Amino acid sequence: MYGRSQWMVGESPWALAGVPAALALVGFTYGAAFIGQGIGAEEMYRLRSFVDDCVEAAAQPTVALDAQG
Repeated sequence: MYGRSQWMVGESPWALAGVPAALALVGFTYGAAFIGQGIGAEEMYRLRSFVDDCVEAAAQPTVALDAQG
């Protein structure tokens, strides 16, 4: 917006240089997230399996023994 108004009044639109920089930053962030998900996929699977096993074990009824055995 600021770069366009600079352009309209005849000044040097130096603020328009931020548009390619912002697009590059968005692309880098997307790429880093995509790669990070691939790297952490196995660990997330193991964590999910562990949590599922814990929830399943907690949901099973326990056998209570009385004092006489």
